[in-house]
Amino acid sequence: MKRRNILQSVSLLAMSLVGTKALSAPTSKPLDSKLSPKSLTKSLIVAQSEQAISPEQVYPLGSSEPIQIRIGNGGAGQAGLIEFLAKDYVNFKGGGFTVAWYKSDTTVTLEYLKRRIVDIGLVYDAQLELQAVREGYATALSFIFKDHFWIVGPTNNNSAQLSESDTAQSAFLKIAQTGSPTGSPNDGSVFLSRNDLSATNLKEQKIFQSISLNPPFSGQESWYFKMTGDTFPAAAIKLANDSGYYTLTDKGTWLANLKNTTNLTPYVQGSDRLDDILLNPCDALLANTPTGVSEQAMDFLRYLLSPRGQATIASFKQNDQQLYTPVLLDSNS
Repeated sequence: MKRRNILQSVSLLAMSLVGTKALSAPTSKPLDSKLSPKSLTKSLIVAQSEQAISPEQVYPLGSSEPIQIRIGNGGAGQAGLIEFLAKDYVNFKGGGFTVAWYKSDTTVTLEYLKRRIVDIGLVYDAQLELQAVREGYATALSFIFKDHFWIVGPTNNNSAQLSESDTAQSAFLKIAQTGSPTGSPNDGSVFLSRNDLSATNLKEQKIFQSISLNPPFSGQESWYFKMTGDTFPAAAIKLANDSGYYTLTDKGTWLANLKNTTNLTPYVQGSDRLDDILLNPCDALLANTPTGVSEQAMDFLRYLLSPRGQATIASFKQNDQQLYTPVLLDSNS
């Protein structure tokens, strides 16, 4: 059975969502996980400061037009996709407004939807998304595009002996088995965890759990490095590159930050297969309010699911390479 039913997403194009709650059937099947949706409590702390709820950017850059749509997202925003889509959408609609991007990982994006700080969340964890729909603060769950997780590590000090023939599970097992007893990559493998309950961090934990390891571990594993401070994808890939660590990243982050990957090799790369544990599907969710969803947000969702929006996603490139796979133009979806 396919993990996602694209026809359910397509049906949204013909729906009027204003004034309705829990309006669309979820397009995602829950993932088996030991993680609890209660992990969202972490984002309550993050969202308390005024700085945390200010837009990272407003597009088109330099415009003084009013903000009409507010989007929460992490990696795709850092890679430039949100700006690319926003500029095309504003141009398509004739201008007169702007689109704000709030830099937020999946758990924080869901909290922003709950608090109605953003109108749209582009998020990457099916279990947490479905919980948001069940709780009623988000709706119109729709599969938008595919990103892909990559397991990357040092090129010249591949102590775990990773190769392209590894699976995600075998790669993580090798890293654990060759873990540095000192925390230094000179003495063995070191895995960098973003440690922030982002979708990447949740995926990493699920892979470790699948080989009977249970991060964030007991605190004694010197080979398991937990990031602090700026834990967003661009900062994580730079730290892994500079320090000689293995880590889990995504294709979009890699291609958008090639200058910070000079010492790294992508050993295991996710595919477009829906059963691939390294597939990183991006879903859209709309904030649900007592009067329904924002008409502007619903129109932007229709745009994302339209041939124009999907073609815009397909045409977005960094370093002459396509970053994301649109779902409605992909026969394997």
